[in-house]
Amino acid sequence: PYMLCSQLELPGVSRLCCIDENAGGAVAAKALLRAGCRRPAHITAMLEKNCVCTARWEGFRTAMRKAELEPVLIPAPELGVQGGREAARRLLPMVKRGEVDGLFVVNDLTAVGVMQNLVKSNIAIPEELAIVAYDNLPFRQTVPVEMASIDVSIGKLYQTAVETLAEELRGERKPGESVRKKIVPTFVPGASLPDR
Repeated sequence: PYMLCSQLELPGVSRLCCIDENAGGAVAAKALLRAGCRRPAHITAMLEKNCVCTARWEGFRTAMRKAELEPVLIPAPELGVQGGREAARRLLPMVKRGEVDGLFVVNDLTAVGVMQNLVKSNIAIPEELAIVAYDNLPFRQTVPVEMASIDVSIGKLYQTAVETLAEELRGERKPGESVRKKIVPTFVPGASLPDR
């Protein structure tokens, strides 16, 4: 018996536990909406090459459209701190003009670069711009404003896979039975997102 664990849903794999990245993007959208944000934006990179980034964006955009909002997409030249700094340069004029009040950043590392440039430009987080990132990495608490983030629940992914295997070993499941389980990421509060 086996279970494959993956960050994404893989077609053609009959025994899989994966992260529902699309649902994770929707979780980020709902967090911004709960905080009162009505002019959303999303910073990401490599949409044409990285299906994780694409899934997060699609989940975010779909949830925002259900709320009758159209999020602004701000492409970063790359993922990571430097890419976040570059994207923040494009974002800054929009924030100053009041066109964006809530931001979802594709991952915590890129969000660090975004926040660095915003803080240097005297943008008050979360008063002028609420931010939610993704991955819930340990360093998110060490930046100038603790980041709200989406936890991909890796521990839950592996626990679910092991429990599924144990069910089969105990005879509670047919040997080789097709099993596909999705783990939905969860919201982790932080000072970058107002608690309303």
